[in-house]
Order: sequence, then structure tokens, then C-alpha cells
Amino acid sequence: EWTHAPADAATTYQVDYAIVTREADGSTRVFHDTHTEGIFPRSAWRDAFARAGFAPPEVRVDPWSREAFSARADAAR
Repeated sequence: EWTHAPADAATTYQVDYAIVTREADGSTRVFHDTHTEGIFPRSAWRDAFARAGFAPPEVRVDPWSREAFSARADAAR
């Protein structure tokens, strides 16, 4: 994984991934994938969940001390 620094005042940044798989015959294959990821305030995430029809998200800390959002479909909708 290679993360590229965002431009000043940008809300997105690029990440390149190198993925190596082992096939059933023992051979390996290499794939390259590029993702555009975002840097947004927590309020933007909450608003996006609501617009998509989800209940307010729960924020949990994973084993690596990172915050992860999870939400369920809003039953009231």
C-alpha cells in the first residue's frame, strides 16, 4: 500500500495497492489497484449515512486504535 499526500485543502487522496494472490496450482499473480479515498469531518460521515437511509452510526475503536463507523438501515424510513 502506498498513500499519496493530498494537495492542500483537498478532501480526497490516492492510495495504490499491490495485491499478490496464490493460485490453486501454486503460481502467483500480482494486481495493482488505485483507490480515491476521502478526508472528511465526522459530521460529513454522519450526514452521508443519514442521506443513504441509515440510522446514526456507531463509532468503535478497532484493535489498532482506529475509529470505525458502522450503521444499520433505519427502520423508521
